[in-house]
Amino acid sequence: MKVISKMVNVAAWLVVAWFMLAPPVHADDGMVTLQALMIQAQNESAPIDRRLEKVEYKLRRVFGFQFYRYVGEGSLALPSRGDGTISLPDGHRLQIRLGGRGGHAEVRWSRNNEPLLSTSVALSRNAPIVLGGIPANGGKLILVLTAP
Repeated sequence: MKVISKMVNVAAWLVVAWFMLAPPVHADDGMVTLQALMIQAQNESAPIDRRLEKVEYKLRRVFGFQFYRYVGEGSLALPSRGDGTISLPDGHRLQIRLGGRGGHAEVRWSRNNEPLLSTSVALSRNAPIVLGGIPANGGKLILVLTAP
């Protein structure tokens, strides 16, 4: 129970939405595309990866690790009041339920059906939301959720 409480506190602190002036997510055709990028934060040397260049400097400020390694990614198209799952490497899954207007979403991150993080977010177009701080491999696992 203490671990879950700690994760909830970490999640609340680490759920960061940048560019808050970006418009809420809603598509003309009623569909919303979401992209999830999985990243390993670590202090062990890792090569620079161009897939991370838009978020790495922000992650460094928030998490304090020196290196960030691309782990994998996935995407999903949902109706504005729909739900679905993005499958990610190593048994990780991101379940998302969109709440309609204003870009509200319920997000649940699990690995092999074990809950890791559960939170509510307000999605804005092209404004990445960072979910993370899950301990893994001597560092932290991070997900960056974006609605392009």
